[in-house]
Amino acid sequence: MNGFFKIQKMMIAVAALSVLFGLFPLPLHACKEFLAEGKQWEYHGVGMYRIEGDSLHDSRTYKKLYLDGQGGSDLFGLLREEGLRVFMVPSGGQEERLMLDFGLCVGDSLRFGSLCYKTTDRSRVVLQGSLLRKQYFLCHEDSSEVIPTKLTWMIEGVGCDEDIFCLCRFNTSRSRLLRVFEGGECIFNEADNMDSVMLPVVGEFEGHTIKDRKSWVMDDGDRLVVEGDTLLGQCGYACLYNHDSRGESQLVALLREEDRRIMSVCPGSADEFMVYDFGLQPGDVVACRCEGDFFWIEDGIGGASGDADELQVMAVDIIEVEGKPLRRLHLVQRHYELVDGGLQAGSYQPDIWWVEGIGSNYGLMSPCANLRTGAVAHLLKEVVEADGHVSFTAADFLQDITPVKNVPRPVPGKDFFTPGGMRVVGSPSKGMYIERTGGTVRKVIMK
Repeated sequence: MNGFFKIQKMMIAVAALSVLFGLFPLPLHACKEFLAEGKQWEYHGVGMYRIEGDSLHDSRTYKKLYLDGQGGSDLFGLLREEGLRVFMVPSGGQEERLMLDFGLCVGDSLRFGSLCYKTTDRSRVVLQGSLLRKQYFLCHEDSSEVIPTKLTWMIEGVGCDEDIFCLCRFNTSRSRLLRVFEGGECIFNEADNMDSVMLPVVGEFEGHTIKDRKSWVMDDGDRLVVEGDTLLGQCGYACLYNHDSRGESQLVALLREEDRRIMSVCPGSADEFMVYDFGLQPGDVVACRCEGDFFWIEDGIGGASGDADELQVMAVDIIEVEGKPLRRLHLVQRHYELVDGGLQAGSYQPDIWWVEGIGSNYGLMSPCANLRTGAVAHLLKEVVEADGHVSFTAADFLQDITPVKNVPRPVPGKDFFTPGGMRVVGSPSKGMYIERTGGTVRKVIMK
């Protein structure tokens, strides 16, 4: 095995031993404590929940939960947690009931009287360096003739978006979680839920993409293969070769991974460029440039210019590739040309898909489409691992997504939400959404 990959394996081994002997924790499967003395939850339209003091009930120790609202401060209930579950004895009550379960699987339900919360999706959230569980629910009321289903969520150690215990209030104004404080420090704020709750999925960085003998097969028969490694300055790079349909082979790039970025150096050059940044957020806009067959992303967030296209991140969600949850980014590419001294966008704005560990639907070295006049856009066919098995195909870019036509106006009984759980008001524009029709939920891509 080449030196670059030996170093990779040694670093992974050292990290594993460090975790084993407690040098630094790996919070991937840690259980985040929900109840802590002095913890506070601030909800718009409700007030502030807080933990203060202990109490004995039925030979068990509970934490006291108070609600500070417009009418003053009242004891809301007694709480205790057991693993990933939180139980409560309501104020003035005697019986304990299960309120939160952060270990629910897709299809599992929580029920509160006539309210039923069915788990529709799960993901991971990174908060303060810890990888936490997150569940999405559809909530409906059994007695309603027209079921007013709502999409809601809860995060391990944080709570729920509408109320501290997912208590949907039908026919009333919607409350929402603003901030969570613990130890006098804000550990969660409203901005963490603006789609970013589905973004940082993998807690530790493993170098998902560049692996020796891994190959990317294009629809024209060309095959990009990682073969060996080299040193350039103080950095180790993997060598990427293109084997074309004529049987010819050529070194096309030197690659390395840094956090969620893929960096590249052109053969014969000492300049390093960024090809991907899988850490981009929804709404981010970056400039993509092309010189010959070499593409790169501008370092930093900004728009296009006369010699660059614009990539805007429309949505980010999670897909599973061979058992690993990886980030999928949906981007729209806008090609600009100088017309009469000003920038003018072209009419063709293709959808671009990035998947962490894979690259884009236009191939590993093409983070966007080549929209130059006369250029032929080739697409990725499949990704083949070193042992010869196919780990990803072109169809996987649309995993769990149903393409649908644009909805010109709101449709009764049909609601759309962003991947982060925000309801879309009015008609959704082009992009990826969660569509809810009655009790049916699916991810769709709006054309």
